[in-house]
Amino acid sequence: MEKTCIVVPCYNEKVTIRKVVKALLHHPVEIIVIDDGSSFDVRQELSELPIHFLRHKINLGQGAALQTGTEYALSISADYIIHFDGDGQHDPDIIPDLIAAIKKGDKDIIMGSRFMDKEIRSNIPFLRSVILKGAIFINYIKSGIWLTDAHNGLRVMNRRAGECLKFRETRMAYATELLEIISNNKLRIGEIPSKVLYTEYSLEKGQKNRDAIHVLIDIFSKTLFP
Repeated sequence: MEKTCIVVPCYNEKVTIRKVVKALLHHPVEIIVIDDGSSFDVRQELSELPIHFLRHKINLGQGAALQTGTEYALSISADYIIHFDGDGQHDPDIIPDLIAAIKKGDKDIIMGSRFMDKEIRSNIPFLRSVILKGAIFINYIKSGIWLTDAHNGLRVMNRRAGECLKFRETRMAYATELLEIISNNKLRIGEIPSKVLYTEYSLEKGQKNRDAIHVLIDIFSKTLFP
């Protein structure tokens, strides 16, 4: 029987992590939570839940957490791997659609997109939308891959794609590096509409607009001056 693992990075998501994990337990998957140096006891928060738990002693960044979780998923013979944020922004109900899409076998990795569906797109805060569109352009310059969304933490991949992931960028710039990995390894890529739940908490906890701008500047400068 094919195995699907969900990798959930967690850094101080005390408000949401238990709710997110419990919602994911309704699906036929194995859940891998990576505590990326949180200041609270994540293991205790999830103590009785049937999950795999890994911990970084210090905060290394989301890219590093996803690398750790993906490598662990491969080590326990995962056929498919889903990346799913721990801050409550993603809708767990999309899991069956992700699994069905990757099992078709015509794509190696499928990315969630907030811009493919008009109704979902209309809920994105204006400034965040502008920043994301800028990131789409920069990603295209770096990788030659044009997507409708950028820096969306939701994605599903097959084993071949998971084995190609070797992030050097440990923090948020990993999302652009991911597209370079996809391009360099000639992985087949697709997109699927995905809802992002922008709550007061997720906007406060997630990547701030100013931080996103700094990431874009860093990526662009590395493109001009490699």
